[in-house]
Amino acid sequence: MATNFNVSALADFTAANPQKALELMILTGKGLKDYFDIETGVKYRTKIPYITNVDLDISTGAIAGYNTGSGSTTITEVVLEDAQLKIFETYTKEALNKTMMAFLGTRGTDPAELPAEEMILALKQKKLFYDVEYLLWQDASAKIPNGGVLKQITDASTYTALGLADTAFTSMADASILQWVNAVATKQQASFPEYTMEETILAMSPSNLAAYGRALYNLNGTITMETVGADGKGMQEIYIPGTMIKAVAMVGLNGSNELVWTNPTNIIEVVDLVDETDFLSFQYNPYARWHELAAQFKLGVKVADVTKVIKTN
Repeated sequence: MATNFNVSALADFTAANPQKALELMILTGKGLKDYFDIETGVKYRTKIPYITNVDLDISTGAIAGYNTGSGSTTITEVVLEDAQLKIFETYTKEALNKTMMAFLGTRGTDPAELPAEEMILALKQKKLFYDVEYLLWQDASAKIPNGGVLKQITDASTYTALGLADTAFTSMADASILQWVNAVATKQQASFPEYTMEETILAMSPSNLAAYGRALYNLNGTITMETVGADGKGMQEIYIPGTMIKAVAMVGLNGSNELVWTNPTNIIEVVDLVDETDFLSFQYNPYARWHELAAQFKLGVKVADVTKVIKTN
């Protein structure tokens, strides 16, 4: 059994392409980027055009003499901004051996069986991905510009309120979440009928999506082929019956009972990931006699048009 893990492959992997290694750490996982927009290559701040205030006037009568302008479309500039963030971790040889050997136990006993990509992901990736998603949704201290999605929506105060206060769903028999989700569908049809036949997103925490799935299918703890499939696996997305609204689980909303509805292009994750100032490195420090994992990356998020959002109170 291998007892002395060689970490040179880790250093070689990150040194070969530190930007790609960082991208792997941040983007490996299902999160905001999979359902909403992502803008890469943002060094600090950029602007994109965004169409708002689209009004249309369809008139009757002859064309002749009808020369008064009607209807309007406003094209605004949306500022996308990110902030520089960093990670610095130290690992002793002993700690690395324990970490890697535990991971190898699921694959075999030969360190050569573990590719460098999987080694670097095993160290920090799941926690890093979760923390990034949490910042994107719930950053309240403006560690990233303007804070996370919830803060931007609340600060703007121009969103469409659902009219229901957020409450926790604790019981498998608790069907009040059905009232919440149905209220979103009703509010969307009344406030934004132009999106009725377009696919839109209703984001919620994984636990709330699980509660919605159980209540929707009246499971009460049972699993059948007619409800969640023969394998009984958890669902990450559920269409609200009879609508084009896709309810999705967002790990960044973990611990929050808020629902957020909008169209997929209205929330934009802002990153760089293509510049040499963004990197992930793993190297040995001979003076401290430990290995160092360091990363530097840019992150931000923007709700382009808060008026096109439905959110719980």
